[in-house]
Amino acid sequence: MNSLLEIWHGLAARDRALTIVITLLCLLATSYGFVLQPLKHSIEAENVRRLSLEASVREIERILPQLPQASLKQEDVMINGSSTPLLALIDSALKETAFHHKTISMQTLNDHSVALVLDNIDFSEMIIWLANIQDAAAVTVTEITLQPGEKNGMVKANINLIQK
Repeated sequence: MNSLLEIWHGLAARDRALTIVITLLCLLATSYGFVLQPLKHSIEAENVRRLSLEASVREIERILPQLPQASLKQEDVMINGSSTPLLALIDSALKETAFHHKTISMQTLNDHSVALVLDNIDFSEMIIWLANIQDAAAVTVTEITLQPGEKNGMVKANINLIQK
């Protein structure tokens, strides 16, 4: 350490000033390369992303009025005096069961009909659920296809439901 101090004190004032200026320039260049430049690139990338999202929103706003109103919402059906789409009713009823996590797919076939696929569910529980939903919401099975499950009493069910 003493040898560095001796070298420093041995330098002329002009050389010391030049060393300090070069050191500061190196620090600025390093901070630009490691901090400011990546920050600048991140800001530019976010601006490009924002512009892309804004363009997408403008395109959606342009197309939205051209869509037929019937395709924007499912026709509502009356269930116990309240207006609820059949798909939402079935989804809500499934969430109250022990086998709700075994639903593979559920889709609307038409305004009053839903197709449901359940995998590896207890046959007895499924029959009880179907009876309950028939009593509560006038939902009837129009078609059901069963395949044996992994264990006794378990089935894979493809069910078409309709609301009267």
